[in-house]
Amino acid sequence: MTPTSRRSVQAASITAVLLSGGLGTRLGKGPKAFARIGNRTFLDHVQQTLEGGGISNFVLVLPTPPPTPVRVPWVLQENVAGGPFASLHRGLHHPAVGSHSVLVFPIDHIAVLSSTVERLAEAVGNTVAHESKWFCPLFEGRMGHPVIIGSHLASEIRRYSSPETSTLRDFLGNAGLPVTVEVDDAGILENVNTPEDLDRVSHQFKTQ
Repeated sequence: MTPTSRRSVQAASITAVLLSGGLGTRLGKGPKAFARIGNRTFLDHVQQTLEGGGISNFVLVLPTPPPTPVRVPWVLQENVAGGPFASLHRGLHHPAVGSHSVLVFPIDHIAVLSSTVERLAEAVGNTVAHESKWFCPLFEGRMGHPVIIGSHLASEIRRYSSPETSTLRDFLGNAGLPVTVEVDDAGILENVNTPEDLDRVSHQFKTQ
């Protein structure tokens, strides 16, 4: 099997759960998945990033039904105050996830590069017992998003009865040290919460 084939097989065993379970109140444009930079939604940008990194399996978590049809499976997170961990918990119960490792991708990290996704997937494939580990990108000594959690860790999250009382940070803090993956990608640290954030990231896209 060639290195390219191995990467393809590994990426096929990873499902991305796209977290957009909040109402996007601070940004003021409704659920962030459908906020726009130019004529493209955040969801469009993230899908392109993931597909460029070899990930083709997605589940989108939303607080309300999509205003227009989307080409990815989606689930409702009705408790919008539950936070990202509750949204992840909801997404992990979608049948598309199955026994896969899971790429946890906050939808507002739209500046992440496809090369980062590819490097994370490669790290999973190169790690023994990856099912019980988690993988985190590292830029200039700082950890960011997205992260990949092994299938055993994903199963642990599914068993939570009250996910709204916990956070992903707390869960991962009890899951051992991460496998860190150094990337040349400041986008792992950049999320869009406010109109000012959106203006800054929009400028970055225009200058690329």
